[in-house]
Amino acid sequence: MTATNRLDCQIIAHRYGLEHQLGVAQEECAELIQAISKMRRNRMDTGMIEKVSEEMADVEIMIEQLKELIGNRDRVDWYVKYKIDRTLERSKSDGI
Repeated sequence: MTATNRLDCQIIAHRYGLEHQLGVAQEECAELIQAISKMRRNRMDTGMIEKVSEEMADVEIMIEQLKELIGNRDRVDWYVKYKIDRTLERSKSDGI
């Protein structure tokens, strides 16, 4: 996400507020889950890839807004690093 996009997300987040954006985030996550389910059921054709891409973007936007509104950006970043490192370690022991 670009710095400009991040700033725009912050503006939108504060315009609508936490309670509203929590609901929107929940809806966007559900839409991504549905798109992924359809992709797994059907196939990875261009239309499905496009739909999943769109829903991923929506979720990424909402996560950015929630980090701004909740004020937990540093904590989320910490968890991202922790979970990536943990998965890398597990993959070594799995022989991957």
